[in-house]
Amino acid sequence: MEAFDYLNNVYKELCEKSDIINKALSENGLKHKMGFFNNHYEKINDKFIVEYYPIPVISINGIGDIGIDINNVWFEAQISKEKAIAFDYTKLIGVIEFEIYGADDFLSELYDKEDTSGSIVYKIRNSCETNFCVLFSFGRNFNITKLLEAIHLFTV
Repeated sequence: MEAFDYLNNVYKELCEKSDIINKALSENGLKHKMGFFNNHYEKINDKFIVEYYPIPVISINGIGDIGIDINNVWFEAQISKEKAIAFDYTKLIGVIEFEIYGADDFLSELYDKEDTSGSIVYKIRNSCETNFCVLFSFGRNFNITKLLEAIHLFTV
């Protein structure tokens, strides 16, 4: 019963957060669906660790995915190389925590906090990847307004 109670409490919080996000997406006219998926990677102390347990993931049609993790709510948009090169990274640098990596080689990071918008574009242009992911981290106590702002960057 101890393991059951522990897991139930953990998943109750994740499900409550997913309810808030699902409602906000619907109110903003964003078509989406939710499921539970495992094998995500969490970066802890600069090391990638596999999460074998399933977490709620909300997929927004044609835009990206929102993951509701134990320690973090994240939004990941997948964009083509052409869009990644044209994207205005000055909207993000110093404003919000984000990562950029290849869709195929998702453990190779293409953004470092010292990068400028120009150096990001240079790395993307010289990458052999054809699609890229831009991931935003919102922490455990996420702000729904900030999450929606990040999503709307990719709805154009």
